[in-house]
Amino acid sequence: SADYITSAVWWSDEMAHNARTTEFLKRFNDRYKRSPDWYEALGYEAVRVALEAVHRAGTTDRAAVRTALTELKMQSLLPGGFLAFPEQYGGQAQYLFVVQQNQPDGSAPVIYPRIAAVKEGVAPNPACPQAKVAGK
Repeated sequence: SADYITSAVWWSDEMAHNARTTEFLKRFNDRYKRSPDWYEALGYEAVRVALEAVHRAGTTDRAAVRTALTELKMQSLLPGGFLAFPEQYGGQAQYLFVVQQNQPDGSAPVIYPRIAAVKEGVAPNPACPQAKVAGK
């Protein structure tokens, strides 16, 4: 059985939503008649942030866009609800991945991080014989 198996992903439409995520999901579903996968959501965010950085820089000059990225903090679909590229992280975006857990009913809700979780995780797996040996 695959019940209670966990997996880490970069984004999930199963996580708690902010207004931007709700809008993205509605527009994506209206257009494609399905929910987006993580890579589609992150692709959307990559284009949004690139366009915003060019807009703030006022040019497509690489150095100016790079500087604009280090100063940027914008609302996002990502866990935590914002996206930034701070200098202390080498200009790299820092955000949490999400952990989903398969449930007996066939769902796979996000259980981590708490800011994105929609359900508590179950550990250890209640059906695991080793859990009983460990006194659980």
